[in-house]
Amino acid sequence: MLVEFEKNIADFIKANQLFGPTAKVLLAVSGGADSMALLYAMRALKADGVFNGRLIVAHINHQLRGSQAKLDEDFVIAQARNLNLPVVTRRLDVRGFASKNKLSIETAARKLRIESLLDIAKANNCNYIATAHQKNDNAETILQRLARGTGFRGLGGIWPTRTFAEGVCFVRPLLCVSRNEVVEYLKEQNLKWRIDRTNEDCKYRRNYIRHRLMPALQQQCSGPVVEQLSRLAQSTRRFRSLVCSSAEKVWPGLADCAGEKVKLELKIFSVQPEPVKIELIRRSLAAIGSGERNLTQQHFKRILQLAEQNVGGKKIELPDGFVVWREYEKMIFVRTDRILKPDEQIVESVKVEVPGRT
Repeated sequence: MLVEFEKNIADFIKANQLFGPTAKVLLAVSGGADSMALLYAMRALKADGVFNGRLIVAHINHQLRGSQAKLDEDFVIAQARNLNLPVVTRRLDVRGFASKNKLSIETAARKLRIESLLDIAKANNCNYIATAHQKNDNAETILQRLARGTGFRGLGGIWPTRTFAEGVCFVRPLLCVSRNEVVEYLKEQNLKWRIDRTNEDCKYRRNYIRHRLMPALQQQCSGPVVEQLSRLAQSTRRFRSLVCSSAEKVWPGLADCAGEKVKLELKIFSVQPEPVKIELIRRSLAAIGSGERNLTQQHFKRILQLAEQNVGGKKIELPDGFVVWREYEKMIFVRTDRILKPDEQIVESVKVEVPGRT
């Protein structure tokens, strides 16, 4: 019989349609408290018949903590075998990758971890990867985005689902519970977990937010900050869904997509609310292969200004080799490495390099 913690997760999975009852789900398990709660809760749902699909455990060893990392790996393997679940491990050279690509250790670890989980999922025919993000992680993410600058989409925090181009969907079944609830569940079930001492080092921004900023905010606020930020994220995600729905309706009559080039009809574009305009810009950039990691609010602001100005010949240069310009009653999005036709030559450019992400 399911306990309250497990029932909450089952209800959250159903309410947010994370995956069906017969799905193949890869569980990302580090050995920490959150991932152990995810592992045992999902196994409980399967034992109770709420979930009848296939569960596979994946452990990513970043090899950043010496012998402790090996102990984490051994611990997860033992836990998975104790539950009669198949387990796959992967060891990564994060330091080497970070040095070669001039990335921070955090960024390199995240990139390699996601790639590894996607590889393992595809190799095992899993369409879903479940990670153990919970309410506190969500609150910390929102504060981190606020600190660096964000738009309304960033205020949505960690979304319950995120689908990658490979067709694999990341799901977060624990977003309905807090860190305290996770620890209480593990203690009630007499379950053990591994402790990563690097999570206490406040030289990392995430840890500073967790151990310094969040407690300070809570002291100054009458209500529970984590719950309030969680509600903010839910409201923002609902608004975001409405914006996406509006953009979806006008997109077919607005956009002309041809290879690595998109033309937007400004007559239709100009009458849309600003949030819908920004979503249409995002879709246009995505259609030509542009990601959003290096885009800022200022980039979107300049594109909006370009659409409003009846001036041809100006070009906005975006990160990673993408450009936008206006041509009569159309706005053109294209890669700079595409060979332009004579009538597409650009005579003036406006380069935007301003901090603060969208």
